[in-house]
Amino acid sequence: MNDGIRTMTVAELIAQYRNGLREFIDIDLEDNLDFSGTDFEGSCFDGTWLFGANFRNCKLQNTSFRRCNLKCSDFRGADLRHAVFDAALESSDFAGAILDGAIFNGSTAYGYTMKDGEFPPQ
Repeated sequence: MNDGIRTMTVAELIAQYRNGLREFIDIDLEDNLDFSGTDFEGSCFDGTWLFGANFRNCKLQNTSFRRCNLKCSDFRGADLRHAVFDAALESSDFAGAILDGAIFNGSTAYGYTMKDGEFPPQ
């Protein structure tokens, strides 16, 4: 039974972004989640499992992370202007990230649900 979840590697996902695809919804990634330094501006990762992903120094402006598991992920130095999160963020690192206009409403960290205007713990 196919429940709509597609499987791909990180290299395939990056190649598809470079070819113009911006929607990566309900993706199951097969390998090391190292996206460091990649441009994903305007992408939608809704429902994608990104546990332990390395987004360090990525361009993630206007990117959507709804219904994502981003626990233990690295966003250090990432440009997250106007990104939208409704995700599990436990142990994720946002040190030095640009968070202007980012929305974390509904995201959780250590059992706490963030409200409008709140940011993840640093």
